[in-house]
Amino acid sequence: MFPEQKENEWIKPIMENYKAECCDCGLVHEIDFRVVEILKRFPNGENEYQPVEGNFEIEFRVRRK
Repeated sequence: MFPEQKENEWIKPIMENYKAECCDCGLVHEIDFRVVEILKRFPNGENEYQPVEGNFEIEFRVRRK
């Protein structure tokens, strides 16, 4: 059901309905991703952004602390 991956390995997920099994609780979490371009950063930590269209890739990794 889940692709074989090693700890701390970079993953290239599908953008919608990506499913990941949690190593701590064993639950399967459904995760959606998007790529956005930051247009303006505000002092309160919020950003004005717009979706990025075109050719791009997403990578992520999850590490236990």
